[in-house]
Amino acid sequence: MAGSARPATGTAASSSSTRTTSTHGCAAGSSASPASRSTRLGPTPPRRRSPQEGTCEYVESFGPGVSWPRGGAVRTVIGIDPSLRATGLAAIRGTSFGLATVKTRPVLGGPAATAGRVHLALERILALVPEDTALVVIEGPSYGSQHGARFERAGLYWMLLDQLRGRGLEVVIVAPRTRAKYATGDGSADKRTVLRTMRERFPVLNVRDDNQADALALACAGSRWLGAARDGGLDRAQTAAYRNIHWPEEAA
Repeated sequence: MAGSARPATGTAASSSSTRTTSTHGCAAGSSASPASRSTRLGPTPPRRRSPQEGTCEYVESFGPGVSWPRGGAVRTVIGIDPSLRATGLAAIRGTSFGLATVKTRPVLGGPAATAGRVHLALERILALVPEDTALVVIEGPSYGSQHGARFERAGLYWMLLDQLRGRGLEVVIVAPRTRAKYATGDGSADKRTVLRTMRERFPVLNVRDDNQADALALACAGSRWLGAARDGGLDRAQTAAYRNIHWPEEAA
């Protein structure tokens, strides 16, 4: 997608990270060293932003020997934990893993500014979904949630779902409790527990936050369904959670 930041590639010797901040409608990019890049494009935005302007902080994270998987004959699975504040993404292609977080910040300006923020987040998320993705596993809404910008978050979720399916991609929706149970064996496990579990399961990966951890669990479930389990064996509770997911009738 034009105007999107491209993920960096990790090396076996060291980890790599990218942080790009841009205003809505500006192209994102950087010419700094791959080890650490921080770029603000254009002038510093005023304290009170115009209704059409938003700010997106874009973060990528890679562990040793890991890069964001793109292209090739092996099928890619994408896990997405959607959030207007910080969306976690995980990609699995064969034995390669990629992790990313897309962040946006609240902006002033009422509904028009909020719509701009949602579109900015949507653009950044879709830029990280390869066209040849075999399966997208996305966390569904928490219908009982009473905190945060739940209406705005719902807008991002439904727009994202529409765009993914509009691309012809196979999309599987996983309830939050099912995702927690698959990751940890406990459906009531909080995000910190999931983060700790995924870090223990994948010590080579730089799982930076709970958003990435949730997305990684979702991607692992999808990879298992495609016949390439990457997260080891499952206990009885995890198996029950996996079987509770409504998978497509046939593997992609």
